[in-house]
Amino acid sequence: MKIQNNLGVYPPAQPSTSGIEKSQTSNALMDVYPKKDFKVVPSNIHMVWVGSQPGDKQQEYVRQWAKKNPDCAVMLWVDASQFKAYETNKITRQQAENVFPEYQSEKLMRGLFSQLETTLDTSGSVSNLSAQKQALSELNKELLAEGNESLKQNVLPHAAEVTLHNARLALAAFKEHTARHDDNFFQAERIILDQTVKSWDRLTTNATRDVVTLNELQKKFQGIKNVQIRDLSNSKDIRLKNKDAYQHEIIGRNGAYPAASDIARYEILHEYGGVYADIDLECMRPLSGVLHAHPDLRKV
Repeated sequence: MKIQNNLGVYPPAQPSTSGIEKSQTSNALMDVYPKKDFKVVPSNIHMVWVGSQPGDKQQEYVRQWAKKNPDCAVMLWVDASQFKAYETNKITRQQAENVFPEYQSEKLMRGLFSQLETTLDTSGSVSNLSAQKQALSELNKELLAEGNESLKQNVLPHAAEVTLHNARLALAAFKEHTARHDDNFFQAERIILDQTVKSWDRLTTNATRDVVTLNELQKKFQGIKNVQIRDLSNSKDIRLKNKDAYQHEIIGRNGAYPAASDIARYEILHEYGGVYADIDLECMRPLSGVLHAHPDLRKV
């Protein structure tokens, strides 16, 4: 049952000093989710940092959360098998850009035009029309962004944006524009791909955990009793059910660390319970008392 369906029985709230509308909304929520069904949230605060060691600022925020919430276990999750991922990916990207400086921006545009081309070559079903609309929206957003004026002029000299009517012309113009440096682009692409394959091979052959670096990190918090350093690559801490997807974000996309953290945190919260806090955020005040949540309501 969805909350919004039940709230919909009430008319739009009008400015009022009586608080009637607020009371009605509260009562509607309590009808659907009775207070007696709410459960105590475990006193765990989870933070995730993957791809490298957390920096000094992030470590200070962890201490801050722990100090202001002494009754909570503050769990900092890292990945001891991927401490060097950020550094490796950064070096690889730099090597690719040395071959073709515009590699990153052109890779994005090639992907967006390829996405549009796929929708042009398929049926006119409702789902495909929706895909075309999304492809056009994403392409135009990037094409009209600051810094892409020259590309826009080359691809669409006489139109404000790409539409279904001019999409094939724009696609042909883009291919002609990029054909001049295909060799450099694909050479840069090969550098990225080679490193990706090496990283996957390292994982599939049982990648070793950097326990030395992990122990050094743990020592930095050894004086704080409610801080625990957890390792995503240690099966004693957690077994990620979506491990392949998690690793894909770190390796396959050459360093999409926030996305990898998102995958990990959902499983962490499911396994341990508690709340998630972004490690880049200061703790401005303590969590106020015991938290409760309904099993059918998940806030992430």
